[in-house]
Amino acid sequence: MDLMKGKRATQRALHTRLRNEASQLIQSSQFSAPALRVLHDRLKNCNDGLRVFNEQLEEHLTDEKAAEDYLSV
Repeated sequence: MDLMKGKRATQRALHTRLRNEASQLIQSSQFSAPALRVLHDRLKNCNDGLRVFNEQLEEHLTDEKAAEDYLSV
C-alpha cells in the first residue's frame, strides 16, 4: 500500500509540474497551439494514471483507514 501511495504522490507531482508548465506557456509571449496540445495530452495521460492509482488505493482503504489518513494530512 505504501508503494501505491508513493507512486500516486509521484504522479501528482508530475501533474502539478505539467499544470504549472501549461500556465506559464499560456502567459508567455511564445504561446503556441501545438505546444499546448502536447501539454494537454501529457496532462490527460497523467490524469488517467492518477485515476488508476486512486481506484487501486480505494480497494485497500477501509473507512477507519481513510479517516486516519485524512486526519494525518
